[in-house]
Amino acid sequence: MNRLFTVLSLAFIGLIAANCNKDDSPSGPSVVDLRDRAEVKQENEASIEAYLKSHYIKEEGDIITFEAIKNSEPSIWDDSRLVKDFVLKSDMYDFEPIRNPNGTSSLKYTKPKDELQYKVYYLVINEGKGDRASTIDSTYVKLNNLTLRNEEFNPNFPGKYYTFPTTPKDFMNISNGQYSKVPGQLRSAERQLLTKIKTATGIKNGEDGLPTYDKGSAGRIIAFIPSGLGYFNAGAGSKLKSYEAYIADITLINRLERDHDGDGILSKYEVKVQKPVEELTLEDYFGFDTDGDGIPNFLDDDDDGDGVLTKTELFKERVDGVNIYYNFDDPALKTCNDIPRYLDKSCFPDQKDGEIIWPKK
Repeated sequence: MNRLFTVLSLAFIGLIAANCNKDDSPSGPSVVDLRDRAEVKQENEASIEAYLKSHYIKEEGDIITFEAIKNSEPSIWDDSRLVKDFVLKSDMYDFEPIRNPNGTSSLKYTKPKDELQYKVYYLVINEGKGDRASTIDSTYVKLNNLTLRNEEFNPNFPGKYYTFPTTPKDFMNISNGQYSKVPGQLRSAERQLLTKIKTATGIKNGEDGLPTYDKGSAGRIIAFIPSGLGYFNAGAGSKLKSYEAYIADITLINRLERDHDGDGILSKYEVKVQKPVEELTLEDYFGFDTDGDGIPNFLDDDDDGDGVLTKTELFKERVDGVNIYYNFDDPALKTCNDIPRYLDKSCFPDQKDGEIIWPKK
């Protein structure tokens, strides 16, 4: 266990180091000093607004490009689809490895240090015809990013799966160098904006493993993103410089609901107040921490901190060699009082002849 915790700690340090900005020059990495976020925010707002007023959208079928105004073309600023009054906060929670009382290792999460509210301009090109996505669903997204100089960077055609947040399992794969097993993550604004559109319909896995879907059914949104919700001081490759705003052209193709901690409860249900998934924010998820250990329930395999795994507390019976579990909201889980036993630290089972016996009201 000491070795595991050490590995997690070293991996955490490695992740921090990996966030340092590197350029493409032969001289190697360049160090970019951190600037005041409020100052950068104001600069980005000005540059985005100037771009919106000096460029127009050229649409030819599914192909969308941005051109500088030359002959009185209607600007993006005057496009009736442009939403101008939308604000977002960063939801990139920090984390650090910790050792749990039951001997396992996990990640402790803390609120983002950046509390600024950022103005994000966006246009919904196509709302989509499928399902709404949550901010923590795994999503299959086609993404094309552009600088405000119309230079393309980090395209991912024909798309890939993204997930959030980093889980202990993801962290272990990173620590073991198994990066191919670690899903990518969208930038904060990119991920939050997915709640404005819907997935495609008629989704199937093609012969090449890539999803196919009904033409014109995938949601698509174009957003103008300040660096505070994007790459900030890191930049991206040689095109997007540090502290620059950028354009994200996002198509949402599919979503997969997740059980992040593997406790048998879908993460969308591990919130204090049940809401439609598109209304749930990361504060709803991270704010529900029954045992107050810094690990929210949707990432905690022992929600009440009593040393008994949540999945064990959900166990119902074994039939033909298969374990059967209660649904998270089954009244039968209220064995001690009116609180489900997996959320009640005082509700603890006995064991007799290898069988778990729960107390009754």
